[in-house]
Amino acid sequence: MLIHLLTHACEEMERTGSVQIGAIEADLGPGGAPPEVGLAAGRYLVLTVRDTGPWMDDESLSRVFEPFRRPLESEGGLELSSVYGFVRQSGGYIWAESERGVGNRFIACFPKPGKVGDPPAKKVDNLPPPL
Repeated sequence: MLIHLLTHACEEMERTGSVQIGAIEADLGPGGAPPEVGLAAGRYLVLTVRDTGPWMDDESLSRVFEPFRRPLESEGGLELSSVYGFVRQSGGYIWAESERGVGNRFIACFPKPGKVGDPPAKKVDNLPPPL
């Protein structure tokens, strides 16, 4: 999953720019994702990939995980749909955010069952601020 997201970011940035990978364990509430994602409240491992590539308009953003649909002209087209399939088959959720002049962020949340005696995860109503 990370290889596909990183490859996508590098291709869209035309191999110049920066990419940041983040991970956090968090208890997410109903406001932890856009409503259309359908994120259920619970404990998650949240992975983020942020890049400084060109922003995606609303239409591109809404279709970013469709096969053979890329925000910019480029080769390939199954990378992001493969990522989406992997995340969903793992019981997780994924979405993308984009802002002109800043870049893009992909957020993947994987359910993380708690164990007796585990310290509670940090309570987060929302993820770190959007781009």
